[in-house]
Amino acid sequence: MIIPACAARRLSISALAGALLLASIALAPSRPIFAQPAERSNEQLLEHMEAMKDSLKAVAMGLSTEASPESLIPHIVRLQQHLLAAKEMRPVSIDDLPAEEHDAARLRYRAKLARALRDVANLEIELATGDADGAWAIIAGPLLKSRQAGHDEFQLED
Repeated sequence: MIIPACAARRLSISALAGALLLASIALAPSRPIFAQPAERSNEQLLEHMEAMKDSLKAVAMGLSTEASPESLIPHIVRLQQHLLAAKEMRPVSIDDLPAEEHDAARLRYRAKLARALRDVANLEIELATGDADGAWAIIAGPLLKSRQAGHDEFQLED
């Protein structure tokens, strides 16, 4: 049986993608999912949160100046990367809860960031399809609300 060139190319691209996925899983560091440095510090988490804020501001500024959607995608990617990194961390405010509530609080934290990732993916879809009004609605709606709710529950008092 002769396979057309385009089908063979798709097959080889699929095989390469599968191999890369398996390699990334195999090479990923194995560590507890809720690992936290021994010291009581949120410094890294705060850096990720600040980077998320900067990325979202850049998207909002781009929308307000009618920048091309393509120019905003790198800010979306950066926002997603920092959300993923923050999701692997644990706010130290959880330590102030009774020990029996720690696991549930960590899961609530992860769920909030997972929802934010979903909302950012929806934001990217709105940008990619040229719907600036839809993008604004996501920024002003679910993303702003999830940010406030997360800070209310997990941010330490100064």
